[in-house]
Amino acid sequence: MVSYIPLISSLGALIAGTLTLRVFQRRREKTFLVATASMYLFFFGAFLEFISSYLGYWPEILYRLYYGTSPIQPALLASAILGIYTLDEFIRHKKIYKGYLLYTGILGSLVLILSLIAEVNTTLLSDPYVGGAAMASYVRILSPPLTIPSGIILIGYPLYTWIKGTKHIDKIMFPTAALIVMIGGAAIRMGWVSLFYMFELGGAIVLLMAFYTVYKRYVQ
Repeated sequence: MVSYIPLISSLGALIAGTLTLRVFQRRREKTFLVATASMYLFFFGAFLEFISSYLGYWPEILYRLYYGTSPIQPALLASAILGIYTLDEFIRHKKIYKGYLLYTGILGSLVLILSLIAEVNTTLLSDPYVGGAAMASYVRILSPPLTIPSGIILIGYPLYTWIKGTKHIDKIMFPTAALIVMIGGAAIRMGWVSLFYMFELGGAIVLLMAFYTVYKRYVQ
């Protein structure tokens, strides 16, 4: 059955990415370009989920691209959040932002390259809700080192800056979005695909709201 929920999620992510791109064009701070890349990858992944749902299967190349970019997206988002709140008030954390962005670039590139060349169990691609099961295990094992620390950063760092600094509402929104998406990830691992799509949509909406508040702060 075709689900249009990922399509809606992709549109929300596309709008959020366009907002951060506008901020970059105005401020020329590269961290907003990182945020744009993250949200465009969110758009790309959710749109591929819609395509696979519409087709009723995963074309192999789309599955490889989907799996290879999925763990990069939250890592880039975490890097962007480190950068944005470093710009706001925590200048001494700039080295942490640059270091984590470098870590994301190296490990993310490895995951993407391996996803494009690794063996894929194509018999499982007939199920549009296969998740990561069709990808080789030595590629799958590289995803948690990207997604787990990213989740910790997305939840912990904005709250830390909320406590220590200014009380911008987006510092609550980003951890909320991260928690929503993490719950969705747990749902798909248990086979609850419809719930995953709903939580993904919830995360996309909250991220859009968060980046809109950031946009207003830096542009308007």
